Amino acid sequence: MDQISAYSADNASVNYGAHNSVFQKLKEENNHIFKANCYCHVVNNCVKYALKGLDVDIESIVIKIYNEFSSSALKTKKLKECCEFAQIEYKELLRHVPTRWLSLLPAIDRLIRSWPAVKHYFLSKGRDNCHKVLWDFISEGCSTDFMNNDDEECKKEGKNDCYLFFLSNILPEFTKVILLLESESFTILDIDHAMRSLHDQLKSRMADNFFGSKVRDIFRKLDEEERALFKGQVHIFLQRALKYIEERYDFSTDGIYKKFELLSLKPQELKLTWEVLSELPMILNIEDAINIDSLYSEFACLKTVYRELPKDLPNDEIWAYFFRNNTSTNFDNLKKIVGFILSIPTSNAFCERIFSLLNSLWTKERNRMSMDLIKSELQTRINFDVSCSEILTVLQSSDGEKLIKMAKSSEKYFKK
Repeated sequence: MDQISAYSADNASVNYGAHNSVFQKLKEENNHIFKANCYCHVVNNCVKYALKGLDVDIESIVIKIYNEFSSSALKTKKLKECCEFAQIEYKELLRHVPTRWLSLLPAIDRLIRSWPAVKHYFLSKGRDNCHKVLWDFISEGCSTDFMNNDDEECKKEGKNDCYLFFLSNILPEFTKVILLLESESFTILDIDHAMRSLHDQLKSRMADNFFGSKVRDIFRKLDEEERALFKGQVHIFLQRALKYIEERYDFSTDGIYKKFELLSLKPQELKLTWEVLSELPMILNIEDAINIDSLYSEFACLKTVYRELPKDLPNDEIWAYFFRNNTSTNFDNLKKIVGFILSIPTSNAFCERIFSLLNSLWTKERNRMSMDLIKSELQTRINFDVSCSEILTVLQSSDGEKLIKMAKSSEKYFKK
C-alpha cells in the first residue's frame, strides 16, 4: 500500500466522496496518495452534459434508429432497398453505447452515410408507424405531400440535419483527446497541452461561429429564423461543454498539471525552473524524502546536458535516457520526483482495457477457470508485446519446440 502513488477513477461518490469513499480509505493507509481524475471520463461526460442542452436528443435518436434494424432481418432488407433507391452503398449502422467513450462519433458518421436511405425508410412507414421522436426529427422540413415526391424529400437537408453534421464535425476534437489519453506513450506531462487544445478549440469555434463546412452549406438553404435558432443551440452546446470542463480542470497558469508539463524534456529549451521544481515535493507531499540541496545540484546538471537529450521520444523514455547516460550524479532526489509524477495515471483506460480482456477470456464456454489461470492469461496477453509472426518464429525454434512439449505435458514442474 505504501508504494501506491496515485488513485485514478471517475468522479462517482463511491470513489471520491468526502466520507467513506475508496480514496479516503486509501488516504488512511497512505497519506501520500495523489488524487488523479480519469480525464477520459471527464471528456466523455463533457460531451454528454453539452448534448443535454440541445432541443434534440441526438443520442436517443441514434440509438432508436439502430434498434429499428438491429433485430429485424426484414427491416434491414427494406433499408437495403432504400439504399438502392437513394443510390448509395449499404453500410450496416453502428451501435452507440452510452457508457462507451468513443461510440457516438462512429455511429453518427455511419448514419450520415446512409441518411437519405434512412429518411426514405421512415417517411415510407408514415407517422403512425414511427416513434414520435424519430418522426419529428426526420420529417422536419418535409412537405405534406412528401409521398408523391419521396426522392426529393429524402435528399432535402434542413435544420435538423445540421445537428448530425455539426456533431460529426465537433466530436473528433473530443475523440482526439480521449485517444491521446488512452495511448501508452501519453504521460501526465502531456495532459495540460491536450486539455488546453480542446478548450481553445471550443472557444474558437464559438467565437467564429464555425460549425463545419457541411452546416455552412445547409445554412444557405435555411431562412434567417432557422439559422438563428440553430446558432443558439450550438452556442448552448459549446457553453455547456466549456462550463463542464472548466469546473473539472484547472486552466490557470499556476495549475498543478501546468507545473507538471514543465518537466517535459521535448522543448528545445528547458522550461522547468528551480522555483517550480522546488515546489513539487510539497505538492506531492514527499518533502521528507527529498534533500533540497542535493536536488538543486541535480537540477544544475540537467540544465548543463539538456540540449544533448533526444527530443523525438516519449517523455518517460527521454527521462530514462537522461538518468541512464549521466552517471556522474546519482540523481536520487530528481528520480523520486520524476518517478512519482510519471506514475500518476492520466485515466483509468488501462484498467478498462483489463476488464475488456477479461470479458473476452471468461466466456460462457470458459466459465470454470481458476483465478490463477485467468491471472496468468492476462499477464501473458499484456506483457508479451510481440507480433504473431514473431511468436511463430520463436515456436519454430528449438526452444519453441521444448515450450510446446512442456505445455502439452501434464507434469507440474520441470527440472532445468
